[in-house]
Amino acid sequence: AQDSNGPHTLQTKAYDAAGNIGASSIVTVNVNNVLDSIAPTVNITKPIDGFRLPSKGNVKISVNAADNIGVSEIDIFFDNVLRTSCFGVTVCSYNLSVNKITSGNHNITAKAHDTAGNIGSASKSVMK
Repeated sequence: AQDSNGPHTLQTKAYDAAGNIGASSIVTVNVNNVLDSIAPTVNITKPIDGFRLPSKGNVKISVNAADNIGVSEIDIFFDNVLRTSCFGVTVCSYNLSVNKITSGNHNITAKAHDTAGNIGSASKSVMK
């Protein structure tokens, strides 16, 4: 049976043949019967698309994500290599060292996961 949305309290009890009763502590759970099929939206706010990476130093990659239920994780990739993961937040950033990055075109991808397992993504191209 499906319970109504909102907080509910649960407790288990066990009875033996002698009439003794053992009980667990009471816990509260929050029931949410909303089926989430909407992926999070993701925006790479820094750097801008087409940005030219400096020859040395660091470049900050910044990502914002939003979801109708809740963002559980944001992942930042550079050239398909996971660089960082942020959990339980809607803003994530990473300082990318560009010292050993080769010349040419490169790709920044951000993926946001929601609590239902939906994934949204965004990409930007940069060059060195």
